[in-house]
Amino acid sequence: MGSNVELVWPESEAYSSRVNNCSNANSSLAAIRAKLSAEQLEQFKTSCFGHLLNIDKIQFSRQIVHGVVLRRVVGQGVNDLDGLSFLIGCDVAQFTRQDFCLITGLCFGEVPEVSSEESDEIRLQKRYFIDE
Repeated sequence: MGSNVELVWPESEAYSSRVNNCSNANSSLAAIRAKLSAEQLEQFKTSCFGHLLNIDKIQFSRQIVHGVVLRRVVGQGVNDLDGLSFLIGCDVAQFTRQDFCLITGLCFGEVPEVSSEESDEIRLQKRYFIDE
């Protein structure tokens, strides 16, 4: 490793772990399809998450993800607001927000405005935020 590279988590603090993925995409997708109306389903399909409706089987590489996360580099190239840098082999790999979006299929940008109905009967607020 080059002397100019500092990891977010020093190698002495790295640990082995076991990451379990207990997701069941098929039942989750079936629940989403069952809960949404036809119009809502169309809106979901056109959102940044719409492509997830086409996933039949997820192959999650937990060891690779864990290994890469442990190799995150401090202050190299892109700053944390614009992307992330990782030490892979002897090279620093940099991923910008655009790279992230390209790889994951998710979008970023302006947060859409979500309208909410003003109501005196907001269950969550009434239950957990009684005094507010």
